[in-house]
Amino acid sequence: GWGSSYSDKLYFQTSTPTCTYSISLSGKSFDYSGGSGSFNVTTSRSDCAWTAQKDAYWITITSGGSGPGSKMLQYRVAANTGNQRTGHITVGGHQYTISQGGLTTCTYSISPSGNSFEFSSSGSGSFNVTTSRSDCQWTAQSDAGWITITSGSSGTGSGTVYYTVSANSGAARTGHITVEGQQYTISQAAAPSACTYSISPMSQSFDPSGGTGSFTVTTSRSDCQWTAQKDAYWITITSGSSGMGNGTVYYTVATNSG
Repeated sequence: GWGSSYSDKLYFQTSTPTCTYSISLSGKSFDYSGGSGSFNVTTSRSDCAWTAQKDAYWITITSGGSGPGSKMLQYRVAANTGNQRTGHITVGGHQYTISQGGLTTCTYSISPSGNSFEFSSSGSGSFNVTTSRSDCQWTAQSDAGWITITSGSSGTGSGTVYYTVSANSGAARTGHITVEGQQYTISQAAAPSACTYSISPMSQSFDPSGGTGSFTVTTSRSDCQWTAQKDAYWITITSGSSGMGNGTVYYTVATNSG
């Protein structure tokens, strides 16, 4: 036989564990104005490499966009001037979902819709403006010189408009305060017409012995004042020398010896 002998040796090699990844949140929602957010990326080993991928131009990764190892990823969402939208950031096969509301057009309403005033004196009033969003801007404008906005001529979000109305010395009138297409109507009664007077009968005759007589006074309004005056000593007003509204004047005529 041969004088040689062999030794068998066994060699072992340990394999590196596979990298695994997880994210701390599944997503976040934003309103139309946008904003910022973050989530944690956790890896099974400190040497596990990764790179975050986004699928929307309006999402910007601002920090922590790649590995190796565990990190906090930070991002920013731009303001949305269009419809509702959804985007994603993907890390190690895990998808983080970002949803954002669309820009809603500002809408406005007013309450109440108007007010009425008497002619005789100035007055004041107010109404509420309600907006669909707190950042909706508006301006109140009067279309009549006799309506003055004293407070709340403009605002952002819901508010109140205060105004005054001057006295009316003419015909009935209507004016408006307009807020972003919403019209608040102000009406004011006409001033009374000028007083007019008439008497009936217009004259009366007496014989030399004299006597008594009367005539009625008719006015155009019940608040019209008047005074009766005589221009002869032999006529005496016995009743109704003055009045307000309709009335009667009574008088006597002395004997005439001339």
